[in-house]
Amino acid sequence: MLSVAESMCTECSGNGETRLYMVETPGFGKTVVSSFECSRCGNTNRDVLPFEEIQERGVVFTCLVGDDSDLRRMVLRGENAVVSVREIGVEIQPRASQATTLEGILSGMETDLREVAKAQDKTEDEKAKINGIAESLRACLEGKQPLTVRVDDPSGNSSVEAVGCPDRKMRCQWYWRTPEQTRALGIEPEPKEDVPEQEETDERLCLFPGECPACRYPCETRMSIIEIPHFREVILMSTSCDACRFRSSEVKSSGGVSEKGRRHFLTVGEEDLQRDVLKSETCRVLLPDLEVELCFGSGALGGRLTTVEGLLQTIREDMGTVYRMHCGDSAEKDKKETMERTLARLDNAIKHGGGLRLVLDDPLGASHISNPHAPLEDTRLLVEEYDRTEAQNNEF
Repeated sequence: MLSVAESMCTECSGNGETRLYMVETPGFGKTVVSSFECSRCGNTNRDVLPFEEIQERGVVFTCLVGDDSDLRRMVLRGENAVVSVREIGVEIQPRASQATTLEGILSGMETDLREVAKAQDKTEDEKAKINGIAESLRACLEGKQPLTVRVDDPSGNSSVEAVGCPDRKMRCQWYWRTPEQTRALGIEPEPKEDVPEQEETDERLCLFPGECPACRYPCETRMSIIEIPHFREVILMSTSCDACRFRSSEVKSSGGVSEKGRRHFLTVGEEDLQRDVLKSETCRVLLPDLEVELCFGSGALGGRLTTVEGLLQTIREDMGTVYRMHCGDSAEKDKKETMERTLARLDNAIKHGGGLRLVLDDPLGASHISNPHAPLEDTRLLVEEYDRTEAQNNEF
C-alpha cells in the first residue's frame, strides 16, 4: 500500500512529498521504503526502514571470520544492533538498519578507522595505533588473520547467515534484556496499581514475586512440581506480566544428576506426534535424515515440556528464523533448494510423521520421550545409556 504525505524539506525548509511503501522482503521481514523529493530545491532522499515488532528476547550472533566463505555471510543488522570485533576492541554503536555481508562490515570499519587516523587532533602515537587496528581488519579481509565478529541486538531483529546445520563457526544465543536495554527500546510500560487477588493454591504450587524479564514491571512467577510417569519429577515455572502481556514458561528437572547420559531414538510416525517430550536445557536435538542438529546452550529451544509435534514445530520456526536468508529471492540457488527441501520434509513430518528419525542426546540424562505402552516395551522407541566423557563432566 502506497502512502503519500507532505513534509518539510531539510535543505530549503519548503514543502516536499514523502512516499511510503510497505513491502515484505524475503529474509528480512516487513520493511518500509521511504522516498522524499522536494520540487523547490530538488533535494531527494531514500531510505529503507525495518517494520518488525520487537522480539520477546534479544539475540547475539558470534561468528569466527577466517576465510572467504565467512566474509560472504549475509548480515541483516537492525537499528538497535551493536557490532564489535573482540580481538581488536572495535565497536560500532547502533545506527540505521543495513543489509550487508561480514566483509562489508569489516571494510566499513577499516575505512572509518583510516579516516579517524587522518584527523588533525590525533598525535602520531594515536595515529599509529589506529592504523595498526585498521591493518588487522585488512589482514582478516585478505584471509591472513581470523577475527571474531559479534552482533548484539536487544530487539532481536538482526540476523547473520548460517552455513550448515550445525554451523561450527557461528553461535546464536537469545537472552533477556537488561532494564537499561528495555528502556532504550522504549517498551517500558506505564505503572499500574497492584490489585491483590485471592486465589486458591495447591500445596505443590509456589508463588513468588519478581520482575518481568521483558519490561521489568513487578509480576508473579508460579512454580509447580509435577511427576512424569515412569521417569521423574520436574519443575514447571511460569511467568505472566499484566503490564506488557509477556508470557513465558520453563521446565527444569528435579533431583540429582544421573550417573550416565541418555539418548532417545524415535522413528516418528503419525501415531507418535502426540507423545510427550521433556527436553532439558542440556539436551541436543538431532534429525539425522535432514542433517539438522540443535546444540544445547543456544538459548533457542531451552527446557520445555511438549509433544513430538510441538518440538518439531519449534525446530521449524527456529530454522525459519536463523536460515531465513537461504529462502529469499536473493539466496544462492543451491542453498535455497536445499533449505526448501529440508523445510518441506519437516512440514510433512509435523503433519504425518513421515518416518523422520528424532534423537534426543542428553549427557545429564534429564530428557525423556514418553512410552504410551508403559510398562510394556516400546518397539518404536530405543533408549540408550552411555558414560559421559571427561570433557562433558568438566563442562557440566
